[in-house]
Amino acid sequence: MRVAIIGEKPLLASAFIRNLPVAFPESRGTVPVTVFANPIVHLNPLFSYPRGLSWSDYPWVGEPVYKPISLTSWLKPRYTLPDPDGRWRDLPGQEPCEGFANAEERAVNAVRGADLILVAMAYNPSNILTVHRLLGQLFQEGVPDGRVGYPLIFRSDDEAIMRVDDEGIVECIRKARDGWPPFAETKLFLPYAMARRRFDYCFGVNALAVLGRTMREAGLEVRDYVPSKHALQLLYTFRTHPKMTESLLVHIMWNWKGTGKYRQRGWWNAFGSPASRTTIIEQLVTSGLVERASDERGTLSLSAAGKRFLDLLHPDCEDPDLTFRLPAWCHLPIEESHPKIDRYIRTFFGKQKRFLSRNGASVPVQA
Repeated sequence: MRVAIIGEKPLLASAFIRNLPVAFPESRGTVPVTVFANPIVHLNPLFSYPRGLSWSDYPWVGEPVYKPISLTSWLKPRYTLPDPDGRWRDLPGQEPCEGFANAEERAVNAVRGADLILVAMAYNPSNILTVHRLLGQLFQEGVPDGRVGYPLIFRSDDEAIMRVDDEGIVECIRKARDGWPPFAETKLFLPYAMARRRFDYCFGVNALAVLGRTMREAGLEVRDYVPSKHALQLLYTFRTHPKMTESLLVHIMWNWKGTGKYRQRGWWNAFGSPASRTTIIEQLVTSGLVERASDERGTLSLSAAGKRFLDLLHPDCEDPDLTFRLPAWCHLPIEESHPKIDRYIRTFFGKQKRFLSRNGASVPVQA
């Protein structure tokens, strides 16, 4: 029996490898396992933005378009085999595929030829959409529901709990092998993820043009970066907290309160993921919007250009409750969520475009 494990991260894939012989006693010493241990992958970097738009085309809304997933860089196969004592080793004569010219072909064949495909990823809408896109690219004739198991290692109540203990992993693998939860049920999460991606895509398309021009008006050089929806709102916190350490800023992102109108739900409404928060801060510094002091605490504050950038934004661009409203929209049926998202994008960037046209040359540079 061939088992392919598509892992969100090496640590999680290793936990599955370690416990597979326990969950599958009959596999000891007999089951080759292909492991795809990759870093966390989201679909945003795979957006393919429209080309040839003119200034009059903004604000723009439309369906996200994605670049094909590069299997060579996304999938990193290893062929392993359990010893009788449960330890795992590479199969004789089968080397890891990294660096081989036919790595993509071997990766595709390994997954397509697996009797069981286990998805070792957190059970959330973003990952589910990624998995469906990956398997849809591998199985163009249709994803084989009966051969795919997505162990429910992650449950989302008011707090996030990921089961990575050996006992929990074994239980989840056994249930997945027996068809629970059915892979077909993951499609129930797709409308949420598709709405979220629609917002991110449309925000990115418009931000590159409208916020990019705003940054240039503020005297900043625009390369490939403009503030994301989270980074933009984070900039406004410097008006109430002019000087902050990075740890304080991360704490604010994790405990985002907005205006107080909405109930906080811990991780659900936090700004960004634990892996992305420091990246968001670093990008603000690299872009010149925020500057880091040379003191031992590395105190962060708005740069002069960052202050001017905020002054060039329409007052309604400050929307601290967006991180609460967006999940609420995404929980709606697509026929309701998409119009709300499109209306927000058109209003947000329409106001900013008009505001910039009227005030761009009149806002003074602040020290």
